[in-house]
Amino acid sequence: MHIGIHIDGRLADTTGMWNEKVLVHGLRACGGEMQVTLFVSGTAPAWLSQQGCPDWRVVSVDWPAEPDFVDVWPRLGGDGLDVMTPGFRADAQNLIRQAGVQLVFYPHPIPWAFEAGVPYGVMIESVKHRAMADFPAFSSLGRWTREEYAIRNNVRHAMAVLAASDAARQDLLHFYPKIADPGRIHVFENLSAIQRDFNGAGDLALEQARQQHHLPEKFLLCPASHQPHENLPRLLHAMERLRDENGIKIPLVMLSRKANGGQPWREIARKQADLLIRQFELSEQLIVAECAEPRDILAFCRLATAVVSPRLWGMVDEMIAGGWVAGCPVLAGDVHGVRERIGDAALLVNPLDSGELAQGIKKLLEDGDLRNRLAAAGRERLAALDLDRSAKTMAAILDKAAEPLRA
Repeated sequence: MHIGIHIDGRLADTTGMWNEKVLVHGLRACGGEMQVTLFVSGTAPAWLSQQGCPDWRVVSVDWPAEPDFVDVWPRLGGDGLDVMTPGFRADAQNLIRQAGVQLVFYPHPIPWAFEAGVPYGVMIESVKHRAMADFPAFSSLGRWTREEYAIRNNVRHAMAVLAASDAARQDLLHFYPKIADPGRIHVFENLSAIQRDFNGAGDLALEQARQQHHLPEKFLLCPASHQPHENLPRLLHAMERLRDENGIKIPLVMLSRKANGGQPWREIARKQADLLIRQFELSEQLIVAECAEPRDILAFCRLATAVVSPRLWGMVDEMIAGGWVAGCPVLAGDVHGVRERIGDAALLVNPLDSGELAQGIKKLLEDGDLRNRLAAAGRERLAALDLDRSAKTMAAILDKAAEPLRA
């Protein structure tokens, strides 16, 4: 069997690429007579060379541009966004076929997968656009339609759908009951890549982070890449309420990855945050920092009093994962998808209520026993993750997806 994996190197500076890493590890652990080709767009991320796959072929590709929707429209049926016959893009199909690949795995639900028509599996972390259809990042600029087009057709046509959690699997079955085949939707936990990802933040890295950013002894740490789902406006309001209503004035470090660009709502979110910082008179409490690697995030997490990540939908971000690895207590949003994946490894609060956010932070700051319990629960959550188990799951998924190809 000749397997392909799509690796978008352009994501390396902005995400942990956990989906990509857990796929690579899972396929590598399968062993056997399998051949693997990595289709890499952009620059190959550094971690690929560390995975120990010398026999794998790497093909640098520039994916063909997305087709004009005028060309796609006549092919749609069903509920209006269904591609009833996949494989209408000869350019995409030829690129994969020329490499001799029989089955491709995509870490994210991109339209290319079903438009190419080569048998494939796809990872889907959530259906957040369905759960939060009125959220600005989806309701504006046609984003909802693009998300729905990509996800529903991947659910329809993929030989294997790898849901990142049991909650994601249940959501796929709930929102797509007519096209989601339970036998093709598998839970494939991407968090098992965390342990390997966060390595190397020693004492020197901690001291460098503290000196470079003039970090105080006590501070809160939050993600601040200015993506709307990070819920930064409500967190800033909670910081104001902590100061004005409770007399608590603790620094907040706003840590971001390098900007990905090309997303208008991110610039809108940044301007909104700047306006609120001035309105709430919080500039003296805030420290803005940027990092490039997971180990940099880990250094900040090891120094922080608590990680605060009240995101609005169900994914575990690098800040939460870094908190678990560092033994730093975590506060997170009590939303579907997050609560199922985190359990008791974070203090969960309503992310839509700045008052509840403020009280949750106050509780964390004042209750040392709670901080210790949360740190211990985070370590237990990590201990439950197992890359080897993920590899066995991958082998079973691969075997089932390949059955029609062997016939």
